[in-house]
Amino acid sequence: TYLKTVQLLFNILLYIHLQACIWWIIVKVEKSWVPNMDFIFYSTQIYKEGIWHQYWSSMYHSVMLFGINEMAARTTWVLIASSFIMLLSAMVNANLIGQVAVLVSDMSKKSVKFQQQQDTCNTAMANMKLPQITRKKVREYLLNTQSTQDQQEELNDFLKNISPSLRMKVSVHIFSDILRNNKVFSFIIEKYQDSEYIVRKLETILTVPEDEIVTQNKRLTGNEKDVQIYFIAKGEFQVYCQTQVHTMPSKVRTLQSGDHFGEISMLYGCKRTATVTSIKYGTLGYMTKASYKDAVYKYQEISEELNKCIYEYDDLLKIFKEWYIKQVPYFQNLCTETIHKILFSFNDETFEKGHVLISEEDMTDKLILVQYGVIDIEVVVDEQVFVIERMTKGC
Repeated sequence: TYLKTVQLLFNILLYIHLQACIWWIIVKVEKSWVPNMDFIFYSTQIYKEGIWHQYWSSMYHSVMLFGINEMAARTTWVLIASSFIMLLSAMVNANLIGQVAVLVSDMSKKSVKFQQQQDTCNTAMANMKLPQITRKKVREYLLNTQSTQDQQEELNDFLKNISPSLRMKVSVHIFSDILRNNKVFSFIIEKYQDSEYIVRKLETILTVPEDEIVTQNKRLTGNEKDVQIYFIAKGEFQVYCQTQVHTMPSKVRTLQSGDHFGEISMLYGCKRTATVTSIKYGTLGYMTKASYKDAVYKYQEISEELNKCIYEYDDLLKIFKEWYIKQVPYFQNLCTETIHKILFSFNDETFEKGHVLISEEDMTDKLILVQYGVIDIEVVVDEQVFVIERMTKGC
């Protein structure tokens, strides 16, 4: 809308300039026309002045012609010319008024839409008799997300209206700088000076506030397209991790533009280790496991850099599992990579009181880590049950 306004102003100035030039050519032929300011003297020095004075005098009177004002034409030739110019200016003015009306309507469209949203929300909250604290939070949310919502909708419409090849060029433009700021891929891009290959592996998705991108402990299907790593181009995303059953997930960290998530499930084939939700409207690029394999085939350092990043994660659940693994004697001398493979192969399960985990003479096929609670190891002697060991957190 603002670009259209600038274009309209430029067209008006161009029209007035051309009209001034034509008017000067017409009056200079007979040199009988006298500007309005000199009309009382019945003579003028305009034809003897310098070119810049003549030009701006013509521009001034061209604006008057544009507004259909009196030009004091004295000869038939000037009368005919000024009549046609005024007629043309009248048509231009009519068209201009229509364009201005459309521009004003477009400029106020967003504010009108937002006002309608506010009115609808206020009416609904009044009907439900919501407390004032809740109403205030709703209004603050609408104010904080209005601009990003409009940008999100405009980007979504824009991507839908262009061809796949142009959409790819837009993605390259969006994510090239993002990957250069990513602590994993910046090394690859700096070394090989090639960001376009990786960007072409990304697909763009748009998120809304509180949109859950990945869910902790969600079991992934065998389809490789379901296993994705995400790159944040715009927006903020909150990472939550639930460390204990029947407790609320705790905030681990906030991710911003240039960060990534989802790589653990893709690399280790495990469940999602955390929940990631969108705080505001956001733009993400995601890479499927198949595309990731293609990228690693060309740049083998990607896998190494991602693993280094994973090793540095310091959420409580990961720290606890890593500590426990290192307590097992035959795990103590394992390398960091192997420890993390074991760490992310654990499946979280919850059991009710009295549930039998392993019975006598059962063939065990798993290692059990007590994260929370108590496990009794019992033996039966002469039909009597004896607890020979009690295992608590960390056993």
